[in-house]
Amino acid sequence: MKKVLLLCVILIGASGCAGATVNGSEQIAAEANKKAVNLYIKELEEREIDLINPLKQEVLMTIRKSDFADSEETLREWVKELARGPNGFDQRMKAAKVRDDGTFVPGVPQVVLKEEELVEKIKQASYFTRQLEIPIEVTYINVTEEDVAGLDEVEIGRYATKFTSSISGRVDNIDLSAKSIYGVVLGPGDIFSFNRIVGERTKARGYKEANVIVDGDFVNGLGGGICQTSTTLYNVARLLRKSSQQSFFVDINPIIRVNIV
Repeated sequence: MKKVLLLCVILIGASGCAGATVNGSEQIAAEANKKAVNLYIKELEEREIDLINPLKQEVLMTIRKSDFADSEETLREWVKELARGPNGFDQRMKAAKVRDDGTFVPGVPQVVLKEEELVEKIKQASYFTRQLEIPIEVTYINVTEEDVAGLDEVEIGRYATKFTSSISGRVDNIDLSAKSIYGVVLGPGDIFSFNRIVGERTKARGYKEANVIVDGDFVNGLGGGICQTSTTLYNVARLLRKSSQQSFFVDINPIIRVNIV
């Protein structure tokens, strides 16, 4: 009965003013469609999405697209913090090491969060998206304890620099930084980062005040002298040629005699 009554109302309207009724119907449909679209967008923005950490295969956090509704720049800054922040994914490779007693210390792989890819994944997430895997690129250390155990020691490069041993602070800093590098072992394709290996130069770690160069002038600064360690290492690295060895040691003693064997 209700269907027949509705049909009659429409027919009466059509017989009176067909053009006005059609236009009115289109407007009502357009408004209804607009409301539906706005509702969909709102529900989409409020829909929770789990970000999956592929390194641990677990949910890292839950986000909503509305968290970044202000602008795309807000999203990009958030992704940048996720990658490079204090607790971010990005980390430099730290080479493996062999201590004086022969103990092998495994290195740390390089991890890079693909920021642009994650931004696009979040932007393109649909209503049905429940999970997004964070795009991570991992470069693993290419040397193992077994490689080191069977490694022949062959010197393939040597370089030396001199310094004044009477400048105590500088000598101490050179000694500390050189000992940090002593015993580092690299495999094919491994990345050596001086700052990653030597670490932060702080008083707590034993570094002292000594001359450093700032804007072309000598000033007193914490860790002065370690640039000689890095420069000596750089120069011996320049002397290296292709070697058939799968791995090699970077061995620097406290007086900056560089041996790579």
